[in-house]
Amino acid sequence: MNSKENKNIGFEYYVEEDKIIEYSKWSSEDKLRWLSEWNKLRKYYSKDIIKKQEKLRAKAG
Repeated sequence: MNSKENKNIGFEYYVEEDKIIEYSKWSSEDKLRWLSEWNKLRKYYSKDIIKKQEKLRAKAG
């Protein structure tokens, strides 16, 4: 499906199956730690980027 068929799709990406399998083996604690680290990086984003992300999240939810 491409973005012309569904206006709610902003982007697509591919994750290799071995990466998914590797991630599935992580403990819940490790997954939360990884997510926390990414959220810390977000404070360095420009206000414009954060605003765009929030807009996309609102549409997805």
